[in-house]
Amino acid sequence: MTTSSSAPSGAAPASDESQFDIVATYHQLLADNPDLTKPVVAIKALTALLDSVTSSTAHETIEILNNASDRLKTSVRNPIPLVTGTHYFLWFIRHMLREQDGNFDVVRQHLVKNGQLFAQRAINARLGVAERGWRFVFPGSTVLTHGASRAVLCLLERAQKERPGQFKVIYVRDEQNPKESDRVVRQLRSWGIPTSAIGLHSVLYAMTSLQPRVDRVFLGGEVITEDGGIISRMGTCQIAQAAQYCNIETYVCGETHKFSAYFPGGPYKVGFDQQINHFTTKDDDEPQEELVDWTPAKYVTQLITETGVHLPTYVVEVILETYGSLDG
Repeated sequence: MTTSSSAPSGAAPASDESQFDIVATYHQLLADNPDLTKPVVAIKALTALLDSVTSSTAHETIEILNNASDRLKTSVRNPIPLVTGTHYFLWFIRHMLREQDGNFDVVRQHLVKNGQLFAQRAINARLGVAERGWRFVFPGSTVLTHGASRAVLCLLERAQKERPGQFKVIYVRDEQNPKESDRVVRQLRSWGIPTSAIGLHSVLYAMTSLQPRVDRVFLGGEVITEDGGIISRMGTCQIAQAAQYCNIETYVCGETHKFSAYFPGGPYKVGFDQQINHFTTKDDDEPQEELVDWTPAKYVTQLITETGVHLPTYVVEVILETYGSLDG
């Protein structure tokens, strides 16, 4: 895992905000650090900006970070993970500024240093999720998962170290990301975990008819919404619904930096446009963009975070405790 605190290649330090390309920095960090979540990459990009520009007042610093956050959020189709990361980081910076006084150059360097530590703590939180959650993988059990959640994979790796060869995994492949699905299956098997790969269309049958029976479902998400639900890749909600129908517990694994006050208007209203249908008379279909759905909290048994195992209502409790309101 790369955790360099310096500005990435392709985003040279500059003394002026206009010369710092926050969008290019974000995408370079995302490409160079595939193990990092999008909210953390957004935080690291803002930290690099803070280290690269000069500001003389707290107000100017916040204004620079706000402007960069806005540019970053409008540059991507799905802005919700970036909204979550940038909002969390800006809250942290405002909190730090209230505690600082004296020479502002010294204050700014203190902000940069603490911003880097803040990002590192967010990265390390994944290990905390694994520590809190591996015991939910019981000896002799079969668990089901989908996607490529780093928190879920970290949890399963830890469970394998603690209970080697004592559980099995059914992995639900993503037909839109076959290479990623292949990579995840290879990774699980390389850890010594007996793994079966199935298609999304086989999930309900696997849950109801196959032996060994699915005991638990572990899911991750890009964002954990206000109600304790998740925004994740398309098909996640379908899996959680099937699990509830079969009386199988569903656990969401995620770090608290993914908590968001955002609440979708419904399962199909995730906050931005998605093109599902491409009607054409041509033989060749256009490649689909990465699609997501929202899984409401009613399908989630518990959240496994670095702070412990909680009911979905824990999200709104943390948001209110941190920001003082649901508006942040």
